[in-house]
This record gives sequence, C-alpha cells and structure tokens, in this order.
Amino acid sequence: MVLQRSSPMRLADCLAALAACLLIAGNGGARAADPPAAAPDAARSTTLDPREGELRRHMAELTRAWETGDRALAGRIYADDFIDIALDGARRGKCEVLDFILPAVTPAAQIKFATSGHQFVFPARDVALVTYRNRDCRQRLEGERCFDFMASETFLRRRGQWQLVAGQQSMIPADPATARREVLAIEAVLRAAQLAGNAAIIRALHAENYRLILADGRIIPREKWVADVRTGAWKPDAIAYSEQEVRVSGDTAIVTGIARSDWHDKQGAPQFARERYTDVYAERYGAWRKLSTHLSCLEGGC
Repeated sequence: MVLQRSSPMRLADCLAALAACLLIAGNGGARAADPPAAAPDAARSTTLDPREGELRRHMAELTRAWETGDRALAGRIYADDFIDIALDGARRGKCEVLDFILPAVTPAAQIKFATSGHQFVFPARDVALVTYRNRDCRQRLEGERCFDFMASETFLRRRGQWQLVAGQQSMIPADPATARREVLAIEAVLRAAQLAGNAAIIRALHAENYRLILADGRIIPREKWVADVRTGAWKPDAIAYSEQEVRVSGDTAIVTGIARSDWHDKQGAPQFARERYTDVYAERYGAWRKLSTHLSCLEGGC
C-alpha cells in the first residue's frame, strides 16, 4: 500500500472523522447527537472540557522537558510501556526515548520547539488523542537546522493521571527556497572541511552509501573519500565553486556547478582541475546528507 501525503483539507477531514469516532466511543458506542449551533468564542472558552486543558498542560510540560533536558519531568509523563514510532520509522520504548533528552552543553545547542496553532485535543473517557504540527530547531554542523513535522500522541488515564502511551511523527518537507539555502550551506561547510583536512565533518555530512564518481570513471566510496582527506592524500590548496544551481523535489536536492581545485602533487608542482559536478542530496529525519557526486572534466589534471 502506498501512502500519500494528505493535503490540509484531507487532514482536517480525517481529524473531524477521528473526533466523531472518539465521541461515539465516549458515549458507550451510541452515535453522538448533532452538535449545537456555534457559540461565540467567549462562550466556548467558558465550557472548555477540563480534560483538554489538563492534556494541553502535559504537552507544554513535555515540550519544556525536551528543550531543557529535564528527563525526570518527561519520565513522569511517558508511561512505562510507552512506544514511539520515530521519523526514521524506528520503534522505541520509554528508556530509549529518554536517552535522547540531554542537557544542552551550551545555550546555542539547546533544542527549540515551536508548536503552531494546529494543535487538536480529542478526549473521550479515559483515552485522548493529541495531534499537532511542530518545528524542531537545533544546531548541526551546517548551522541551525529547523524542520517541521506532524505528530500524534495517545494518552490514557490511569489511576486518575494522564500518561502518554504512544506517539508517532511524520516529516513535512521544507519549502524549496529553505532547502536550497540549507544545501548550499552544506556545500560551503564541505568545501571548508576539505581545505582543513577535517575528515570527521566529511563523514558526518555524507550518507553511509555515498559514492564519488571521478571524471575517469573510478568510483570512490565514502570511507575511501574520508580516508583520503584524513591522511592528506587529498589536500587541496584552494577550491572555488561557480555556476551553482540547486533543484529541489520533495526530500531530494540536486546541485550542479563548476568546481576548480588547486593543489600540489608529490613533486611539489602546482596542479589544477576544473570540473563540472553534480551532487545529489536527500533529506533524512531532518538533515540533508550527500548521496553521490559525479565529476566531468573541463580542463586541467582531472
């Protein structure tokens, strides 16, 4: 079965249908009566379901726990049998999730969340569903990286207390303009890493299955590329990019341009290569990573 991303209208329809199902469950299986006529906002605010307010407070506390690294606070909200389906599809229990909550080493490294107004709370007896759109911002090698996702959280009331028993997130692709800026930022970081011989950054920003295809047809896997940077087998004196263009389609980005590299060979003679290149990136779990590079020689010692 192929799942397609819902449009905002389809999402609203699904939420409305889900709310109706929960209301039926809350009435012992009987169909809910037609809703009363809409009341002014002021009147509705005085009849807010107290369970909804309680659940919203729990969500605010959970957000604060993640932002400040307060594992104890989060541990009181997550049930011992909590199960989470993360953005990468992994299934994690409470202890595994709590391991991701760490105090920020510096204020700049703090995770920042911004929950939009698209938050819906559906309580029905002792079960409740909370859905919301969230923005996660954190520091990465290429600078601050923000990504948006939709989340659904299921709560159960046990011994008079609401506990979070299940959660699931789905990534929302970045808009093309933002994606282009992020990918070009990574290109700049990788250029600086080559000049500095920083193999750790090279490894971190390339996917595990990355392949570099040279102009002569040779294929270099990621670990060989990382080793060449670490040992100085590839030690450029200068790298300059021109005619860069980024095309984005969903979670894939293609960068084309011209790269000129200058270096000295083993005999100390200056060398250069001017190559047209194509880089392919994929966004995975909130981060862009390079999948492949293909070079075509224009001039020089390619």
